[in-house]
Amino acid sequence: MKKGFGLIELLFAIVVMSVAMLAIPPILMQTTSNIEEIIKQEAIFQAYRTLYTIETYKWDEASTNENSSAPINVSHILDVTNGDTELDRTNPGSTVRIGNFNVFDRRTFFPTVTYASTTLGQEAGETQKDDIDDFNGNTDTINKNIGEFLLNMNINQKVYYVSDNANYSGTTLTININASSSTASTNIKMIDLNVTDGSNNPVLVMRGFVCNIGEAPLLTKDAL
Repeated sequence: MKKGFGLIELLFAIVVMSVAMLAIPPILMQTTSNIEEIIKQEAIFQAYRTLYTIETYKWDEASTNENSSAPINVSHILDVTNGDTELDRTNPGSTVRIGNFNVFDRRTFFPTVTYASTTLGQEAGETQKDDIDDFNGNTDTINKNIGEFLLNMNINQKVYYVSDNANYSGTTLTININASSSTASTNIKMIDLNVTDGSNNPVLVMRGFVCNIGEAPLLTKDAL
């Protein structure tokens, strides 16, 4: 006698297949969600890496001046055209601002007035980036394989001045960093990273700022 499916068995098989089919969309949605999460995490990592790298460069092209009598291998504070006046030199002939130590050229101005650049980007004739604003207008393209997926990412970089107004002489210092760009030089440069995917869709924006404070030279035994 030839055996076959009974009606009940057939109905049961249809129900099982229907339940299995209903489970497929959530699985696909979960897979898509996981991929999106991986993309976001990778975007955060790559943006942070780029931001940290840019911040290691000197603040401005003029931060080190070979024509100055000051140490040329140390970044100095620069004069700006539209910064908070409380952060200017304490007097026209001074090399310090309020709060500075006038010791061993520690975080001081150049002896003569030296202004920060107002044109942001790589200078004419430069082949390598050597200061923060040289990254203005730069784009890094990241291509990575994540499992079976190819991740394409663009890190678009902008560097611009922002307002540095605050009550620096007050007992309590409060300052709000406004992301709006300033056309003139101030004491704060904003680094703006806009991360997009391969189709130029926005993924995230990361910002960081660097201040015009110069740097302290390494102290030697003779200087102590």
